[in-house]
Amino acid sequence: AGGDTLSCAGDFTTSGGLISPSAITLDGANDKLHISHDADFNLFNAQAGTVEFWFKSDSASNQQGARIIDKGVGKYVFLSDESGDTGKITWRIYDGSSNINCTSSADLHDAKWHHIAGTLEADGLTMKLYVDGKLDATATLGSQWGGTSTSDDFTVGTYHGNTNSAYFWAGTIGRLSVWKDAALTQAQIRKMLFYDYTDIAADDTNFNDTLMGKIQGFYDFRDGTGSSIDDEHTSNNDLTISGASWAGAGTFTYGTSTLVMAKSG
Repeated sequence: AGGDTLSCAGDFTTSGGLISPSAITLDGANDKLHISHDADFNLFNAQAGTVEFWFKSDSASNQQGARIIDKGVGKYVFLSDESGDTGKITWRIYDGSSNINCTSSADLHDAKWHHIAGTLEADGLTMKLYVDGKLDATATLGSQWGGTSTSDDFTVGTYHGNTNSAYFWAGTIGRLSVWKDAALTQAQIRKMLFYDYTDIAADDTNFNDTLMGKIQGFYDFRDGTGSSIDDEHTSNNDLTISGASWAGAGTFTYGTSTLVMAKSG
């Protein structure tokens, strides 16, 4: 306070910052990221699992029903549930007879960064949706369902194999990870909010070797350039970029830019 001085040094030119070293922007027209079908990504088939990511939605368009994450028959995260709650995130799994939804309580279509984690618990029935590190919604499948379409790609930004523009999502996505046979706890989700893969691998207390072995893909988006996104985990399930672009870097300019450090609580 008063005469205290805070000195900042280093490179402020970054598009990801605390969230990830970089990020990918999708235009909502025909951009996507995908992995050609791999058995590693046959997810949530009567077994635990987690998908988590950082995202910032483009507020310029409605995007009702636009897919952010998609893996075949009844397994996806999309923006604005189909009943018309524009801006809410829905985490959906099909249980063999019905689509079961976990829908966020708040409108997240606000051009701000948010963290999302969807889990299926070890009982193969209980779904949980976490928003910004807090449990926001739960739902229960009517039955464990082991079915999936083995030919569907794991897709980011649209409904797999569909060119209908209504399914394409417009926004920016940062760190993304997929875990099979492991439902991360709220404590683990909070712990990893600002972790990259190196941080998680070093945290044996919260992420031991057994849990790390459940990762099917971990994407820091650290590449910053190129036509694919490296999987930092040994599973080597790289994401292919189709049309999407690396987020442009921001710049902190001395004498012009403003750095606000606000305390709460």
